[in-house]
Amino acid sequence: MFDSRFFIKYLIILLLAVGGSYFIPPMQSPDENQHIAKAYLVAQGDWLLTTAPGKMSGGYVDDGLRDFIQGHMQLSGRPDFRLSPQEKQRLRSLAWSGAENRSFMEIPGTGFYLPLIYLPHAMAIKTGELAQLSIHHTYYLTRIFVMAIAIALMLIAFSLHRPGTLALGILLLPMGVFQLLSPTLDGITTSLSLLAVSLFLAFQSKPQRPATFYLLACLLILIATTRIHLAPLLLLLFIIGWQQKNRKYLGLGLFASCFTLFWIVFSIKTTVDNRIPRDISSLEALRYYVIHPVDFAQVLFNTVTNSEMMYFYFQSFIGKLGWLDTNLTLWHYPVFGTCLILFALLNAFAPFNKANHAIARSSLAATALLSVLAIFTALLISWTPHPATIVHGIQGRYFIVPFLLLAYALHGLFDVRSRAFALAGQLLLCAFFAFSAFSLLSTLQSRYSIF
Repeated sequence: MFDSRFFIKYLIILLLAVGGSYFIPPMQSPDENQHIAKAYLVAQGDWLLTTAPGKMSGGYVDDGLRDFIQGHMQLSGRPDFRLSPQEKQRLRSLAWSGAENRSFMEIPGTGFYLPLIYLPHAMAIKTGELAQLSIHHTYYLTRIFVMAIAIALMLIAFSLHRPGTLALGILLLPMGVFQLLSPTLDGITTSLSLLAVSLFLAFQSKPQRPATFYLLACLLILIATTRIHLAPLLLLLFIIGWQQKNRKYLGLGLFASCFTLFWIVFSIKTTVDNRIPRDISSLEALRYYVIHPVDFAQVLFNTVTNSEMMYFYFQSFIGKLGWLDTNLTLWHYPVFGTCLILFALLNAFAPFNKANHAIARSSLAATALLSVLAIFTALLISWTPHPATIVHGIQGRYFIVPFLLLAYALHGLFDVRSRAFALAGQLLLCAFFAFSAFSLLSTLQSRYSIF
């Protein structure tokens, strides 16, 4: 049945997102250059990366697209640099060079993601090519299409299970919104994760059709093979199988886990990524820390007790935009932090939802904590020189989904049915949205001078 209210909400949010996205020039989200190039390869049917002699893994990318990417990458890491009007016009007018004019581009960072996650991007790029749009217009078509899918998935998730104030507050932070407005993978994977959690909680309130479980399994496979640190979410399949005493569900959970493990090992083995000079491979590093758990614990302790690292995580969780080269106004960070604390209190003191019983809460909390541990483990074995003293390469935005899981786990922990609390939460969310939008857009305008 057509839900007009859902459509109106969707249209309003999408229009706001499209308007906000024009404050962000192309290629200004971390690794966006690689994601766009990978999506182009998928659009051409090149699902797996290749490796040219003496180079890292990549693929043959249209020369016009390479020029478009490299032209906008001039902004990255150079806060005081601006493209000239002539250069902007040149980049806007670039056309596709054609299949005969493609050259090799190194994009090793995308080799670890299951190519299926790039289908929305690839569909938009292929549409732009077939319609003979300029690369500039194809890029913005891709950005809008990916945003539209991510927002739709998010609203579907919210229609299945209403989120608490803390989850909404996290999603409205400048960092999360910035990533949603960029055609990378963060917006899609966050929305898929929210949908997966909502489906899991649907099983906690009443029996669901087997098709719902199969959908959940597919979502979790896609999430776990795209964001390896979210692989602990696969445990939700086993929890449902155990609750319902369903061997088929348990078997599908085992298949999903084995496929994810296969993809992780396959991608590590076949992807040449020398961005971080290392004497040992990721699998060798993993083997070392499995044999020496005390060393792992020491590195982890050193990292979480390093005040500079913790402040960087905090800043890049709230909002450290661009290629980590654009900070919000300094006083905005404690304001956002204070609001999150208030949201956490309002989230805990909320009406109890029968789907959030003890098993559901503990399951979501456990997967959140395991995901946080997986972040440190993954970056330790893949992005940190060995031997290590602290873990390198972690950004605060990596913690967004784990904290969303915790927010869902703690929602309605204390069953308080108060209109005053509910009204306070709604008013604070409205003020928070306005402040976050102001903080984000003013920072982007100052950084990129779009208008």
